[in-house]
Amino acid sequence: MNIRPSTKVDLEQCENIFNLPELADVSGDKLSAGYLEGFLDGKYFLVAEKDNKILGAIYGEPIRTGGIMIWSLAILNDYKGKGIGHKLLEKFEKNAVDDNKKWIILHAPAESDAVVDFYKKHHYDIGNKFIECAKDL
Repeated sequence: MNIRPSTKVDLEQCENIFNLPELADVSGDKLSAGYLEGFLDGKYFLVAEKDNKILGAIYGEPIRTGGIMIWSLAILNDYKGKGIGHKLLEKFEKNAVDDNKKWIILHAPAESDAVVDFYKKHHYDIGNKFIECAKDL
């Protein structure tokens, strides 16, 4: 398995990986390849690939105040629990350290015990639960 930056060619497979109800936007729409394309940057949109198949992906973006935001991390169902999420998160964090970032904040579905346990296992503090508020402009 190879962890590498996502490319435009990967976006259709990534769209399918991120097609989860809990990752939909505020309008209930799934993340599209066109939306995800805006995050291609060589560092903070990574994929786990094996035999030309994308097994998982993570994407986020730098924040001006010295941190990084992780928007989503998802693994294909058949590959969950095999360390792919760990490897994606580890590479994402290494890129942040290499860029002298000091902290990471993330967006994840709090109602999923598996997701909360994953981040706790990776030494993320689970803060207060917030509601997600948004407004289309």
